[in-house]
Parts: sequence; C-alpha cells; structure tokens
Amino acid sequence: MRFIIPVVIGATIGYITNWIAIKMLFRPHYEKRIFNLHIPFTPGLIPKERSRIAKSVGEAVGEYLLSPEVVIKSLYNNKKDFIKKWVKSCINKLQKEEKSLKSLVKNLEYGNYNDLLKSIKMKITNSIYLQLSQESFKEKLIDLIEDYIFEDSKDELYSQINKKMELFLYQIYKSDEVKQELEILISNKIEELTKDERSLYEIVPEEAIDFLKGTIYEQDENIVRILRNILEDPIIELKLKEAIETIVSNNMNKIIAIFMSPEVISDKVFFAIKEYLYKPDINKNIVSIIITFIDKILENKVEDAAIIISSKIGKEEIEKISNVILESILKEENRNKAVNIIDRKIKSEETNIKKNILNFISNELERFLSSEILYNNIFLTIDIIVERIMDKPVLSIVEDIDEETIENITNLFNIISNNFIMNKLPNIVEEFNISKVVEEQINSYDIAFAEELILEIANKELKAITWLGALLGGIIGIVLPILQNI
Repeated sequence: MRFIIPVVIGATIGYITNWIAIKMLFRPHYEKRIFNLHIPFTPGLIPKERSRIAKSVGEAVGEYLLSPEVVIKSLYNNKKDFIKKWVKSCINKLQKEEKSLKSLVKNLEYGNYNDLLKSIKMKITNSIYLQLSQESFKEKLIDLIEDYIFEDSKDELYSQINKKMELFLYQIYKSDEVKQELEILISNKIEELTKDERSLYEIVPEEAIDFLKGTIYEQDENIVRILRNILEDPIIELKLKEAIETIVSNNMNKIIAIFMSPEVISDKVFFAIKEYLYKPDINKNIVSIIITFIDKILENKVEDAAIIISSKIGKEEIEKISNVILESILKEENRNKAVNIIDRKIKSEETNIKKNILNFISNELERFLSSEILYNNIFLTIDIIVERIMDKPVLSIVEDIDEETIENITNLFNIISNNFIMNKLPNIVEEFNISKVVEEQINSYDIAFAEELILEIANKELKAITWLGALLGGIIGIVLPILQNI
C-alpha cells in the first residue's frame, strides 16, 4: 500500500494539473474581478493574447504559408494538365448538348439576353470599325493595291485593258449613234467650209504638201508608167477619143470640117498624146505638169472647192463616205493600231496615272472607312453572323474539335493563365493582404467557437497531454517512496 497510494495520488494530481492547464488556455473567456480586484490568470491565455496570437498567425500565414511566391508556385505547377482536363471535360459536355447556343446562354440568366447580345454585337462592330478607321490600315490597303495591281498584275492589267479597249472601239464604231454623228459631222464640216475664205494652201499643212510633191518626184517613173498603161486600155482610149471628138465638134470651124472630120482629129490628138508619153525626157515634164496642177488647185479658196463638193454630195454620198470611214476604222489592223497608240500613251504616263489612281483610291477609302454606311454595314453583317451562330446547336459548333484543337485551346488558356499568374496575381495577392485577413478573421471569432475549433482539431493530442501528466505523476509517486527508503 505504501507504493500504490503515492502512485494513485501522483497520477491523479498530474492528470488534474494538465487538465486544468489546458482549460486555462481558454478559460475563463473574459476577465474576472472580485470587489473590483482582478483575479489572476483571468481571462485564459489564448483569450488574453488573442490579438498578438492573431497577428503572429496572420504574419506566419502571409509570409510563409500563403505568400505571393507560394501561391504563384502552387498555381503554376501541374497547371497545364489541369487546364487540359478541364478543356476536355467542357468540350465533352458541349458535344452532347443539343440545345442551341441561344438557349444555353438564356439558361445562364446572366442579365437580359437581348441586351447582352446587342452589347456583344456592338463591341465586335466597334472593334472592327476602329481597326478599319485607323490610318495604318488604309496605308496597308493602298500598299497592297499598289503591289498587286501595279506590280504583280501589271501585264495582265494592260492585257485586259487592251482587250476591253478593242472591243469597246468596235462596239462604238459599229453603233448607229456613231454613224449618225459622223454623218452630221461631215455635213456640218462641209457647210462650215463653204464659208471659209482661206486658200487651200492655208489649211493644208505645209509638211503634207512637201510630202506630196516629194512623193511625186520620187515616183515619176511609176506615174508615167501608170499613165501609159491607162492609155493602152481600149475603154480609156475610146472614152478619150470621144471626149476629144466632142470638143473638136463644138469648137471646129465648118470650113475646116469639110477637109478634116472630128474623128480623124481625135485619132491624131490621141496618138500624139500617146507618143508624147514615150519621149525620153517626158518624166520631168509630167511631174512638172502635175506639180503645177497641184499648185493651181491649192490656190483656190476653200469655199469654192467646198461649194462644188456640196453641190455634188447629197445625203446618200455622205452616208457612203461615213461608211467608208467606219469600215476603214473597223478593220482589225486599224483597231490594233488605235489600241497600240492608246497603250503606248498609257504606259508613257504610267507614273502619273498610278499616282492619280492611288490618290483617288486613298481619298475615297478615307471617306468610306470613316463613313456611317460602313459602320452600319459592319453591324448588319455581325448581326447576321452572330444570330446564325446563336441559332446553331451547341454540338454542331464543337463536334469537329479534334485533339490538336484541344491542345491549341489548352496552350491558349495556358498562355493567358501564365500571363495572369506572373504579371497580375502577385499584385492581387499583395493587395489582398493575407496576413491582415487572417488576423482580422481570428479576431472576429467568438472565444467559445475558437476553443471548440482548436479542441476539435487537437482533441487527441490534448488528451494525450492530460494522460501524460497522469503518467508522470504516477512515476513520481513510485520514485518518492524509493528515495525515502534510501
């Protein structure tokens, strides 16, 4: 009994002592006073030091447990696998969704659907319109037009212009309007010339006269040969003789006519002309006659020639002249010549033409890209596209998404999250001030709730401490009698 009683008493004292010590950590919850005198050890240790403990815990959590570095590291690790699983999960769900996108959005009950959709359309429209209205876009578009049309496709452009020009000229000259206008022009020109008092010398270019005379001098042998060939023609011979005979008959004296008939005279005159054309020096004489004849003609007034022409030319003759001119123009070689002339003229002015065209396009683009018409058309187009998308079943939108697309979506989310974690999250964590939040949260807890929470978390450990006190008390109860016997 001398050993059992000390052990029981020591164990009991140790158990009760530790139990009281643990209770004194929390109790009493508030300060106690007797006759306005403070009772020691009230309140308990944790209620008394709650502010200091809260601050210490908050600092520990903020600096070591949930610091910006720890939060960033925790979110950064294994993030890609999580994002990929999340993307796959979302897509799998959507691929089974038969509702339209409109129904899905309406079910979210995120504000008024029509207002939300209109807001989205407006934002897309504004974004596109803003980009199109920028000077840089217009400059890039002008550069693209210049490179594509005036550099890469220049030869094809000229080819198309020439083809269209040839067809255009053919259609113009073949039209009745052109024919009528040409006939009116010819008639008006003849009428105008009948009042022109200038000589033909004054209106015919000097270069043309010199060219004509020079050609006659150069072609003297051919001219004489042509005249000889004309006179060898039996029909011409007959007509010339008849003409000479008529002249002789009208002007011949009757007495002379008794001895020589007009037929004989016409024969002799014709053969005299024919022999004259075969003389050695006849070329120069013929050319001189022709040149003199041309000079005599050019000395006449324009109005005299025009009056003669006007008297001989009627509506039918003018129509024939018009047809001749148009037929000449409509010949393929003449059309080609006209097109080639236009083509050379365009190419010679290529720099100025390009500059003027680009300036015109630039001015029109600037006016168009900042116009209300463009904005309204963009909105109208976006409205149609968005409405069509919203009416489609959700599964039809995502049904063709393959593994590569999922990987691309994952990479996109990964880039966005990395950017957020590395650049934005540290500032958010610092602004959040975890230390202060933890401190305020601990201070806000009721003491009884805090005690219950800690006891619930550390119930096993606190019981172990209590029983440890009993064990130590029991050991001391054994040791003391032994020491007394020694």
